[in-house]
Amino acid sequence: MINAIAIFFAEKVEPLIFSLRRSRRLQEFRIDDVSALSSVQLALGEPCRLGRLCERLIRLYRRYYARYAQRAPDGRLFLRGGIAAVLSLDDFSDFAMYRASVGKKASFFARKAKKAAQIGYSVRVFNRANHTPDLMDIRKSMKFRAFGPVLDAFFLTLKSMGGAPAKFRPVRPPDCQTHWEICLGVFLDCPGYVQGGVVVDTRLVAYVRLHRVGNLVRFTDFMGHREHLPNGVMMLLQMEIVRWLMRDGDATVAGIRFVTYGAIEQGSLGLLFWKRKALFRPVLLELPYAEI
Repeated sequence: MINAIAIFFAEKVEPLIFSLRRSRRLQEFRIDDVSALSSVQLALGEPCRLGRLCERLIRLYRRYYARYAQRAPDGRLFLRGGIAAVLSLDDFSDFAMYRASVGKKASFFARKAKKAAQIGYSVRVFNRANHTPDLMDIRKSMKFRAFGPVLDAFFLTLKSMGGAPAKFRPVRPPDCQTHWEICLGVFLDCPGYVQGGVVVDTRLVAYVRLHRVGNLVRFTDFMGHREHLPNGVMMLLQMEIVRWLMRDGDATVAGIRFVTYGAIEQGSLGLLFWKRKALFRPVLLELPYAEI
């Protein structure tokens, strides 16, 4: 039911909302016309035959990105759907440059991330199966977020998430380095803390679910628990995501050039403000012509 509602909203309702918001949202970036936008070339890659996830992600994101405003190889504009909010890692020589750029754009952003680390929050990759009760608590902690109503707050159950863990499951490296799903979480040490039948000694308070498809990563979930949001956990998570994606010598993130986070027309002006401060910007997408 939740999926059906979400698909209907994304395909039927959002395009109308986006068309009404587009001009004002572009002005937030001091852009007066869509044709003035720069564009980025997404390369989703081909199925690698290393696992079913490769083919599924490519198929999913060919459809997903086709819903965004695009520039065709011949220069024509296709303004279906929204304008993608993209963080281009090519704009920064390394993470230190990104951190400095964020500091110039929004000093509070960097300060809050630093404060969260000082409080004791830390970020790491995790296996979702070990933390389903915390994940449910995060998703149900607010009925309305910057994106709008949170359907999970009304309908999500622990059973629908696979139940509470009965044993600890290790984090396994992806079968394919260029098509994967990885979760990063913000944790707070809590000795003796339990999830189901597993003592995990740490509480999950925010997380992001990342999909890598070729030369890009997409935020599919990016959410924190209401009680911990004032402590800067989302700023810390954003900074640590970029630190990881720009890490040298890690084959899992090698070749990633772009991070996408929905459309600039999505959600509240507060969400747009957050994206701007994290240095996401509106761009047109360039996909192989067959995918337009």
